[in-house]
Amino acid sequence: LTSMFYIWKYSSITKISQWKGLTWAMVPLHSSGLCACVYHIFYNSPAIAELVTLQAGLTCFGNTTMALAAWRIFEAGKNKIHDQNDFKGLLSNGESDITFYGKLLLITLTGSALIKWGELFFNFPFEPNYTTAGMLIAGPTLFNAYKWYNRSQAEDI
Repeated sequence: LTSMFYIWKYSSITKISQWKGLTWAMVPLHSSGLCACVYHIFYNSPAIAELVTLQAGLTCFGNTTMALAAWRIFEAGKNKIHDQNDFKGLLSNGESDITFYGKLLLITLTGSALIKWGELFFNFPFEPNYTTAGMLIAGPTLFNAYKWYNRSQAEDI
């Protein structure tokens, strides 16, 4: 998700809209990762083993969409002279590298702890089913797609 954000931001900086297509191309790969995480949340239960097949299909589809998006970026950038300053606005929000990486580490550790021990407060990881698994995959995927759709609509105005 972080890389999707920075790719979108880079598109705005360079004014090469095809970079936004790369963000959209990453959505199936995000869903693929969600399949793996959900399968592990349910402790790799054979009752939902088809999630592995779904993950493989989404990975293949995502890799294909990423390749097509990369080709579109290549075609769009053939005649553009790239400026080293294109990258300056990418991370410049006033914080140092140490602050940025410190925040990233804190978010990662907190999220990992919440997922590892937080799931013990719920029964659903011990009762694997496709309905719950589907909601855990489709919910974040739809939210992610909705977020990028809204950003693309707001920038077209």
